[in-house]
Amino acid sequence: MRWRSLVQDVLGVRAVRSGLWRSARQLSISLRRYRRLEDEAHEVRERLERNILRAGLRLMKGDRAALEENVRQRAVSVDLEKLYQLQSEYFGLNGHLQTLRQQRNINIHAQSKDQKSVLERAMYPLVSLLPNTSHPLSPVGGYENVKVIRTHGNKPVFDFPVRSHVDIAESLGLVDFSSAAKASGRRFYYLTGAAALLELALVQYAMHKACGKGFSPVITPDIVRTGVVEGCGFHPRGEATQVYALHHHHGHLSLSGTAEVPLAGMFIEKTLTVDQLPVRLVAFGRSYRAESGGAGRAVKGLYRVHQFSKVELFAVTETDEGDGGEGGVLDEMVALQEEICADLGLHYRVLEMPTGELGGPAHRKLDVEVWMPGRAEFGEVCSASDCGSFQSQRLGIRTVDRGERSYAHTLNATACAVPRTIIAILENHQMKDGSVVVPPVLHPYLPPDCHHIM
Repeated sequence: MRWRSLVQDVLGVRAVRSGLWRSARQLSISLRRYRRLEDEAHEVRERLERNILRAGLRLMKGDRAALEENVRQRAVSVDLEKLYQLQSEYFGLNGHLQTLRQQRNINIHAQSKDQKSVLERAMYPLVSLLPNTSHPLSPVGGYENVKVIRTHGNKPVFDFPVRSHVDIAESLGLVDFSSAAKASGRRFYYLTGAAALLELALVQYAMHKACGKGFSPVITPDIVRTGVVEGCGFHPRGEATQVYALHHHHGHLSLSGTAEVPLAGMFIEKTLTVDQLPVRLVAFGRSYRAESGGAGRAVKGLYRVHQFSKVELFAVTETDEGDGGEGGVLDEMVALQEEICADLGLHYRVLEMPTGELGGPAHRKLDVEVWMPGRAEFGEVCSASDCGSFQSQRLGIRTVDRGERSYAHTLNATACAVPRTIIAILENHQMKDGSVVVPPVLHPYLPPDCHHIM
């Protein structure tokens, strides 16, 4: 019996050793995969940063006075004097490197390459702040210089005191701000009851509407590489940033502030033939914005929040669509926005936005504002931007036609920003008894008892 016990002990040890070996082997494989992913992430980040640097240097090769004036008109804070000084040193060093390469002076060449890397790191934070050029149709200045292109409908008339969306929503049990403040912080919210179903109805309606216009549906990731955020022209660093950065051990990641970013990321380093263009996409995603600063009515209720649902339109085209003509993709996007607002029974206006309101990536931007009776003013619910080749140069998105390669053009637009659209519905369709009549266009996406919220 002892020998049997001894054999069992030996077999047990072998089994344990075999199990440990398999575990160690699996761990080794996992580590190799992790390192490979880390290496790939590092390479992508380096390529994106190199693209952004080159795109910025291309902007600086033009008329310096024009660039300085564009930066001033767009109210961008960037030390151009320092940037041009670094650019001069950088180009001088490049010429020196070319000479060393011809002389095959390896040691000094290596030292100069190190100096070049130092200069690139110094230039990058400044170059990444340079905005896109501005379209001639964009008025110069801030919001006070906005140009109204057209209006639709009339302001609703009420024979009772108008209430704000906050009063309406809280009285009907549609929102819970206090619990959200405890669970998540200020400017967060719970949508409850009919409001939760109303959000889903708006998303489905906007997605179906866009798909009917030839846009292909996409569900995007809400976490993106910080390099993609920067490639799209947004700034994830600094006190004034609107971007939530995630300090994760897998790399530099950020929460997406708009589905525009992951949609643009779908085309990183891709070359599209002209036969494939234009590409039209519509995506549902969650948007996360730090919304630092701000005070007053604009931050109360659902108007300016840290997290919200949004249906986004995105397009990749061959040429500049924001030339002010008719029939382009930008016009298609704005027409769709107007249809949605009209379907929802809202009084709105379309605006040509001034240079100080364009943000970093837009070459031209149109906003759609709807009348919000509770605020007694118009409020933005949609915007549509033509970014020209600004984003594609940074992300490496190209087109090819008969062997000729060029950078693509990108456009984006909001089909439905859910919280602000809910504000507009509640305030414009409120009744004297405190109830809200939901626009009929949303009825197919709602149960019958939510057609009239009481």
